[in-house]
Amino acid sequence: MKSIQSMQNLVFICLTFISLSIYANDFVPGEGGSLPSFQEFTSEEGKIAGLMIVSCDRTNYFLSSGTVAEVYMTFPYPSEFEADSAKLQYENENGQWADYLYYNEELTTDGDNFCFYIYSNTNFRIMLMGGPKNGYTSNAQLAIVSNVDTYFSSSYLDESMAISGVMSPWTGRGLSAEFTAKKLSDYSEVEGGIAYQWYRVNPATYEAAPIANATGQTYITTEEDAGYKILVRGTGDEVTVGGFYQMISWGNTLYSNKGFISNLTNTGFTLNLYKGIDNLSITDVTLYDVDYNEVFIDEITKVSPAIYNFRVNLSIDKNPYFLENKSSFWRICTEMSFGEGMGYLMEGISIDLTATENLSPTCKFKVYVKGNTLYYQSTDIVEKIRMIDSSGKCIINTNPGKTSGAINLPEYKQGFFMLQIKQRQGYKSFKIVI
Repeated sequence: MKSIQSMQNLVFICLTFISLSIYANDFVPGEGGSLPSFQEFTSEEGKIAGLMIVSCDRTNYFLSSGTVAEVYMTFPYPSEFEADSAKLQYENENGQWADYLYYNEELTTDGDNFCFYIYSNTNFRIMLMGGPKNGYTSNAQLAIVSNVDTYFSSSYLDESMAISGVMSPWTGRGLSAEFTAKKLSDYSEVEGGIAYQWYRVNPATYEAAPIANATGQTYITTEEDAGYKILVRGTGDEVTVGGFYQMISWGNTLYSNKGFISNLTNTGFTLNLYKGIDNLSITDVTLYDVDYNEVFIDEITKVSPAIYNFRVNLSIDKNPYFLENKSSFWRICTEMSFGEGMGYLMEGISIDLTATENLSPTCKFKVYVKGNTLYYQSTDIVEKIRMIDSSGKCIINTNPGKTSGAINLPEYKQGFFMLQIKQRQGYKSFKIVI
């Protein structure tokens, strides 16, 4: 079985808190203009998305001499759709879908991938078995037989802020890819022979559309990419390198919309946005208390496209709160700074009823992740640490009561996480990248 190589060795964050204002009013609401109207992505009836052929190349044939074409594909676990398993299907010469037989047996799994030999160009999909979506089928992907005796030996997709100066997932962020191929005869690396193409992928259907003129190893996202995942494919020239290999970004590309809170009381607050929007309803946002329980919002009243009044009961014992929206195209965010020339946009807004009690400028906090362990060190007692992944799931919720320590991380994927730290001198939240 092949493995996808990526940035999984060690990524660490080491931050020092410098007097950081949560409610920085550095803009006039609406001065950024307006966000465009968006057409929501929709799935087809009876369809799921997520099937991706990662690679089509060749491998040494273990049953005898010579080489054979091989395909490696991934897809979501069937359990994500409450299904028992997934079955592989193919499109036959009559354009009809049928169960794919491999050595006269159906290919089924409760896992998330298949890897097998192929002998002709074939369109594949998976079908769910069991559960409420029994019989649902995925998007189709075309596997291509290569006749060049090479294989993709490594792949790398960098989505770091260093590429363009813009942090993921915001528009303007950069992605950089690199593929290498080797000969099957002596495992020597092949020079050249790989063409790059970047695609926009509809997250609801996984339909991929090539991006015009995006044929280099680096791609800088634009506003046209809002809502889409970004995929890069390395395709062999079928002379020195055969087949293809592709990788997809970890999340959707989003517009950023800075916000700040005003008129904060225990009965509500005002949300001020840099860019105006058509409307904001209760179903568009989620408010959490300090224990990450959802808080019921009584009413949201539109004052202007960039100003919205929230009526909600807030209390000190459930303080601080956190507000976020779940749009597929844009997110409310907070501009945070960690000294001269260091800053980023964090998704959501922290709402602290005691916001005037900011951390002392001398209060410092450092954190880094190595392997499956998060290490932290502070100049003040850390009363609470909470770590939340990009889907909103709380993966750490602990009350250490000390200035330093190590916390084991549960199973997690790479990406962006919100870290909330409560110290005796105050409360802060920020984003880390793993």
